Formats: sequence, structure tokens, C-alpha cells
Amino acid sequence: MHVKLISIFAVVAGITSAHAAAPRDHLSQLDKRYVSEKGKYGGPKFFTVPVVQEALATAVPRDWRRAMMNELVVETPNALVDGYLVVSACKPHFCPDKNYAATVRVADGAALFIVFDNDRGRIKDAEPQCFSSAFDKVSQLPNSVLDELRERSALGSIDGTSLGCAASRR
Repeated sequence: MHVKLISIFAVVAGITSAHAAAPRDHLSQLDKRYVSEKGKYGGPKFFTVPVVQEALATAVPRDWRRAMMNELVVETPNALVDGYLVVSACKPHFCPDKNYAATVRVADGAALFIVFDNDRGRIKDAEPQCFSSAFDKVSQLPNSVLDELRERSALGSIDGTSLGCAASRR
């Protein structure tokens, strides 16, 4: 009887500690997957990971959240770069004129979202917008992550390192 109780306690303790580490595990499992694809072991999709949902709700205005999840659906593979998961997508037939990229630090869930909407048709006339409740400027990211964001077009044709981030709270 004591062995069974100890075994049950060990299993419950293991589930509790696994649940606490779940956001980090879920984020790292999304490497080389797509935004709408579940993690390697059936974990949540990017936008359903709790730390991502919280960051979206806290920092990104509602209209951009809606566009990111419903309108900007042409995805590129996620990349794990120096401890950050980088994801991106664009609007069909409007890439790179309408797109977003997001990066989430796997260690603590700190997230940054860059959205780019050039409805004027010339990429040099538009400025990307940054939303984050964890970062004040894009330049706080490691250079390797900045390079990945540039490759994904979210920073447009500008350097972007001086781009400030707004914490919308909408």
C-alpha cells in the first residue's frame, strides 16, 4: 500500500513539474514547424501557448491580433535562434507588403511582435510597428535574432534597431 501511494505521489509530482515547464517545452518543440502546426509531441500551436496568448493580449492591439491570426496566414517555418523562437507569416499575394514576425524568449516567455502593413504599395514608405510588454526597443534582441527578423521582412527595408515597442494593453 505504501509503495502505491509513493508511486502515485511521484507521478503527480512529475505531472506538476512538467506542467510548470510546459511553456518553455512547447516553445522549443515548435522549432522548424509552422505557426498553425502543433509541437512535436502534440503540444499547442504557437498562438495557443499560454505565454504567447498573454503577450498578445497585453501588448498587441486587437485589430493586429485579429489580422495576425486570421488574415496573415502564409507561414514560414519557425526558427529557434539563440534561445528565441522566431515565427512569421504574411498575407497571401501581399508578401512582403503585409506581414508580421514574432519572437519569444524560450527561457521566460518574453515576447516581441513586429507588424508591417504597407498599403501604399512601396516598401520604403512604410514603417514597421513593434509591440511588446517585455522589450522597449527591438535593439534589445540579440543580433542573430535581428538578422532572422530582417530575413522574414518584418523590419522592411529599414535597419529597425532603433524601433521602439509599444505596450498597447488593449
